[in-house]
Amino acid sequence: MSTDDHRTDVSRPSWADAIDRLEAIDPTILAFHPEPDVRGRLARQSPPAGPLQGVAIGVKDLFRVDGLPTTAGSALPPELFDGDQSWVVSLLCDAGAVVLGKTAMDEFGYSEQPPTRNPRDLSRTPDGSSSGSAAAVAAGICPVALGSQTLHSTIGPAAYCGVVGYKPSYGRWPFDGVTMSPSFDTLGILAEDVHRVTEVASLLPGWDGDPVRRPVLGVPHVWGRIRVHTEGWTVFAGHVEALRNAGFDVRSSAVPWNEDIFGWSSVIADLVVAEMADVHRDWFGRYRELYRPKTVEAIERGLAVTSSRVAECKERRRAFIEELETTTASKEIDCWICPSAGSVAPPLEGSGRDTWLTRFWSFSGWPVASVPMFDGEGGLPLGVQLAAPHGRDEQLLQWAAEIHHALLDVEPGSSDSS
Repeated sequence: MSTDDHRTDVSRPSWADAIDRLEAIDPTILAFHPEPDVRGRLARQSPPAGPLQGVAIGVKDLFRVDGLPTTAGSALPPELFDGDQSWVVSLLCDAGAVVLGKTAMDEFGYSEQPPTRNPRDLSRTPDGSSSGSAAAVAAGICPVALGSQTLHSTIGPAAYCGVVGYKPSYGRWPFDGVTMSPSFDTLGILAEDVHRVTEVASLLPGWDGDPVRRPVLGVPHVWGRIRVHTEGWTVFAGHVEALRNAGFDVRSSAVPWNEDIFGWSSVIADLVVAEMADVHRDWFGRYRELYRPKTVEAIERGLAVTSSRVAECKERRRAFIEELETTTASKEIDCWICPSAGSVAPPLEGSGRDTWLTRFWSFSGWPVASVPMFDGEGGLPLGVQLAAPHGRDEQLLQWAAEIHHALLDVEPGSSDSS
């Protein structure tokens, strides 16, 4: 579906305009949870003056919003997840934003996907648990949406839907949504462009957006045995060439997971499912029949992970981060770049979650962004992923804007060389 016919000037849309777009577009893409009287709810609100006054936002259904139920994409009783409104929602509302609605997501952020469709091609998935947020932005329903990321859930959907995604440094800001894996879960922001992401991020506590110099870019020269001649890597070769031609210093280097990509993936998976099982231990005992099959499988695997294995995974994570920091510093790299995904969005039916290109950055806890390039098969979007050392979020988004601007000069189809 082309959304061009539905687009208006969304630089400062009123909530009424956003509802018009919601009603016209969402029945086709199913990005939002149905709400019987969204107009009435918003009419009863009076957003304060602020930098986001009148901006409609989507909120992933694991963050709490006053007046709306929270389900985390599940069939469990919503009252289990009741609590104060999530701080990031309150912060954006205090800045004048209005919550258009809750966006669809995978059950508890794992892999049981909602029925949401990719606005770029209705036969394809938006992917990732922030699927509704990414689809809502890509369709032009709202210019900004909140998501989250454990391993893949902001960067993957951003790439597949052709929008900008940003996952902050782990722990820089609190995560007070319905959690899946407490040592991974991080806030996510999805928006129509880097400027809009930065506008929202700059409202977060402690943000310092002073200008920075042009970065030295690092490119992993292999990605274990997973780096085959996929569409994402083939197109990315052209992106690297374009950045060098634009004057960027691009350096190739090994990364910690090169020699044992499957071993590291096992560490990551065991830690995530063990934490997920711990989070769900009480709920799972009472409501097991309400969980969907893939979530059940993950929790049962997590229950089988021993405490000694969890301790081992955490220690290996500490060594992993230390090695990544050492490599980055020794090569004098400011920012790593790689594809956001190995291919364009997969078909809805039978699609599997491809987290190979995002999981290691999430494991590091570093801030990550994805900028869209529409040079995949049939003009579908692919993403270029950027990762910077922990705490360098402000610099990362400045670099993302600069790199995206340079990449937009790449002609579609000009990066077919391997």
